[in-house]
Amino acid sequence: MNFTVDNVTAHPDEGFLVARNNTHNSSGFEEPYLYLEHHFGWMVVTALVIGLAAVVGTLGNILIILAVCCVRTLRTCGNIFVVNLSLADMIVTVFIDPMNVVGAVAGRRVLMEDPVLCEWVASFCAPACMSSMWNMCAISLNR
Repeated sequence: MNFTVDNVTAHPDEGFLVARNNTHNSSGFEEPYLYLEHHFGWMVVTALVIGLAAVVGTLGNILIILAVCCVRTLRTCGNIFVVNLSLADMIVTVFIDPMNVVGAVAGRRVLMEDPVLCEWVASFCAPACMSSMWNMCAISLNR
């Protein structure tokens, strides 16, 4: 059962809104209306927030790594896990977050149309996130 208000159709079973007058994409499905490419203001805000988070995250992780490397008293077993966590987070902030900015600005089609790029992003994102989780587990067990 679909509900339609002001050219937007709600699909309660699927949980998203679809503009009635949208064209079908190459796969034959209607595009959800709530994607960022339909809302320029949100697209700009999202790109700026993700970009700022990437820059601040990268600088913060570099400072953590430099602090542990330069100060001899910080070279403990527990801080090695923190450095490893910083390295994993830097992979996300350097490689994955810029792709999120591209996705916010250019739309989700960027990764859908280029399977090599999609696999490249996934091959960095999944291991980095898993490494972060395991590092947090090791830090908590070490404490």
